[in-house]
Amino acid sequence: MAFRVPRRDPLFDYLWSTDWGTMIWLGFLFAVVGYILGTVVGINSKKMMDLGKSLTGFPTPEQGGQITAYQKRAMMLAKVASLPVLAAVAFMALAQHV
Repeated sequence: MAFRVPRRDPLFDYLWSTDWGTMIWLGFLFAVVGYILGTVVGINSKKMMDLGKSLTGFPTPEQGGQITAYQKRAMMLAKVASLPVLAAVAFMALAQHV
């Protein structure tokens, strides 16, 4: 969307001086936050998978507790990560109406 800025405007000043630009960069900011949170979810999921691969047979109560903690954290972060992504979509969609 940022590259749709008129070429007569050097250094994307249009993004900072208009309501349209404000909506676009706010959407970008929320998208980056959602991406970072999604990456953290992926890291937690990888830790959980690595812990599961190291098991031989049934997990001990300590290992089961770790797996459960990673699952809960990943589920919570995935839900939280969806909020900034939805906000990013909303801001960028509303930019055409501003």
